[in-house]
Amino acid sequence: MIVIIFILLIAISIYFKVRYNQIITKTQAFCISNKLDIFRVTYESSSDIHKDFNFMSKLWSGNAIKGVSNEALKLDLINARKLLQLQLLFGFLTFLSVVISGFVSAHYS
Repeated sequence: MIVIIFILLIAISIYFKVRYNQIITKTQAFCISNKLDIFRVTYESSSDIHKDFNFMSKLWSGNAIKGVSNEALKLDLINARKLLQLQLLFGFLTFLSVVISGFVSAHYS
């Protein structure tokens, strides 16, 4: 049963990671085609966005999203923020399931 929960949590976390990557790629392409920047930075590729710690920090806090004037870009960033939080939540729950499984198996040994 615990193995099924673990696999399910991993699958959900991977799903949110894939969706996050898709929306970041879409956002970067939208910015290039409309000559926009994200948090005052122009990114050449979506991998540049993933490498930028300042972007991740601003996205996580959500404060910088309020200053984005383009509504479509703002919506994409809000969705990316939710997906980032969900993938980290389910990643943490996956880790927690392993720890709980260890305690349960140690208790019944």
